[in-house]
Amino acid sequence: MTMAPATAVSAPAPRGAGTLYAIRPVPRVAGVRVDVAGALLATTGLMALVLGFARAETDGWSAAITIGSLAAGVLALAAFIVVQKRVAGPLLPLRVVLDRRRSGSYLAVLSLAVGMFAALFFLTFYLQNVLGYSPVRAGIAFLPLTLGLMAGVRIVSPLLMRATGAMAALSVPAC
Repeated sequence: MTMAPATAVSAPAPRGAGTLYAIRPVPRVAGVRVDVAGALLATTGLMALVLGFARAETDGWSAAITIGSLAAGVLALAAFIVVQKRVAGPLLPLRVVLDRRRSGSYLAVLSLAVGMFAALFFLTFYLQNVLGYSPVRAGIAFLPLTLGLMAGVRIVSPLLMRATGAMAALSVPAC
């Protein structure tokens, strides 16, 4: 009987290195409770919306599964908002979203994320269908971009905070 090599046991270590680099440990605060109801409602609502949009392509917008999933998603997210108003330690305090400057910042970040996702989505098609890259080679081709983004955030964030102050870094001017 042969034994597995020792390197197989240490394989997850390189994958966790990026997480350890990007996430700093935070001391746990006593007495803080997790909003389980809010987490379940938000997760269920978003999953139902994704299912509804995904099924709309194959089954059509008038299909029962599409309408039912979208309606269930909207209802779960509405229930999430109600729960967030009433719970002592909300998952998402509504004052965070209702602040005009902060909402503008979130909208800007969302717009950037949507644009980045679209660019990477179509770039994947280009690399695989036009240039003939394999899926693994296309993934490796994205590594310089990923590493550049990680390094850029680490370098620019402290400079931005020093140059403009914390409030300017967290907000955008009101329109």
